[in-house]
Amino acid sequence: MNQDTEITELVTASQNGDQAAMAKLVNIYAPTINGLIYTITGDAQVTEDLAQDTFLKALMALGNYQARASFKSWLFRIAINVCKDHFRRKKVRGVLSYWQNNESDALSLEKLKDDIPTPWQKLKQKETIGQIMAAIEKLPTSLRTVFALREIQELSYNEITQVLKWQLGTVKSRLYRARKLLAQELLSLEEEIYEQ
Repeated sequence: MNQDTEITELVTASQNGDQAAMAKLVNIYAPTINGLIYTITGDAQVTEDLAQDTFLKALMALGNYQARASFKSWLFRIAINVCKDHFRRKKVRGVLSYWQNNESDALSLEKLKDDIPTPWQKLKQKETIGQIMAAIEKLPTSLRTVFALREIQELSYNEITQVLKWQLGTVKSRLYRARKLLAQELLSLEEEIYEQ
């Protein structure tokens, strides 16, 4: 059985009240949703709460889910809306910090890597991740979100249009802007390092 078939069966069982199927759906998507929310908010503590809110809203709305979009796209849309609600509640304007040289954040980011680097590679990796996260930190929320969906979650352009309810041209132009701004920021960071 392929994963799409399994997800479809789990969604159907969950819609019929199967608690075990609901738990399995949460377990399958928890790492992905946590990663997406962390990328958008930059706050490890808030991520856990918002992920729980996302799954609670999804499970409550599961009866209304129709397979017009993939379940993953539907779930991502809920997660993004939960993040937007969080920003509204906190009246956050601009970008939240992704990286605060905090050991717990560094460990969270390293968990995203599959390989086990040497201590020297870990140090270089932390430096590089820190620079990338500092650059991502400066992106406006909409650019950060589309960047996270494409580059971190590896969604296709079509999936992103479904999640964000944007036209394909909007997705491509905002992703282009996000990449361009990141490249400029990383270049300026690199120049600062060489000037020191």
